[in-house]
Amino acid sequence: MKPEQPCAATEPSPDAGRSFLPAENVFVRCFRNREVVVLDFSGTTRSLWLQRNGMRTPFELPAEGVARFPGWTVEIDRSNTLRALFDPNGRFSFTLKEPLSGLVLALRNAGAAPEIRLDGKPISAGEPCSVLPQGFYEEYLQTKEFSLDAGLHELTLSAGGPADCPYLPLAFLCGSFAHSGNELAIYQKDGVGLSGYVGKIVQRAMVEIPCDALRLCVDSDGIGCSLKLDGHELGRRLGAPFSWNLPRELCGQTVEVELIRYLSCGAMFGPNPTSCYDSRWKMPDFEPDNRRPPKPFCDIIRH
Repeated sequence: MKPEQPCAATEPSPDAGRSFLPAENVFVRCFRNREVVVLDFSGTTRSLWLQRNGMRTPFELPAEGVARFPGWTVEIDRSNTLRALFDPNGRFSFTLKEPLSGLVLALRNAGAAPEIRLDGKPISAGEPCSVLPQGFYEEYLQTKEFSLDAGLHELTLSAGGPADCPYLPLAFLCGSFAHSGNELAIYQKDGVGLSGYVGKIVQRAMVEIPCDALRLCVDSDGIGCSLKLDGHELGRRLGAPFSWNLPRELCGQTVEVELIRYLSCGAMFGPNPTSCYDSRWKMPDFEPDNRRPPKPFCDIIRH
């Protein structure tokens, strides 16, 4: 995994284009609980952008004022997945940045089952599948949980076995990991590294609601989501605007904000799922867009 990007307050470059430059006369502090505080020393109210975890969030920094951003804890309710995209020689390599336990391999069981080796040793998958979305239970079997040491590992297919398919892959590696490409590490509950994840993403933080706030708005990246404040459901949103009216009794209070996003199963098929197959499968209008992972979390953009 790549190291977490440092937090920074930025502003658009005066040049043409969409580049950003570090904002001057500000102090930015990132705390261990992932909360971020930005202080202004310019004496001028400005519209800036907070950059963290590869995302940019717009905010207004008051003159000689402070802006606070919550430290989100991001939880998942099932295993993350990494599709094994075998090369023409039937090999798929991946790297563990640290030892991982609780790993499972899910192998396709529809039709002829593939014969696969992990680091040269045969794999036995005889357990009912529970690590993939429910609709795939009948098509896959899985191994018992196992552990792997840090370093390079390889899955190999036996020659003459069944063909891979874009939307019914031969194998998935599953577990509580985050991954960037084929590099895996322990998931840190920060929302980073979930490009193959299918299920609910639940982010929580304690947030102070201003006394004059009327609505709470987030940029969910177009993903359907629901909102809870101190455990009270405020409703689901399937499309923009992703905003909710705030109960008046909560204004001026510090409350637990819980935002739940619901991801489709398209992510589990990997980037460009039809790229290595013949023209029968090339239907770009229907292919899931997996070119980038979901946003690690949704910052509150105004309230």
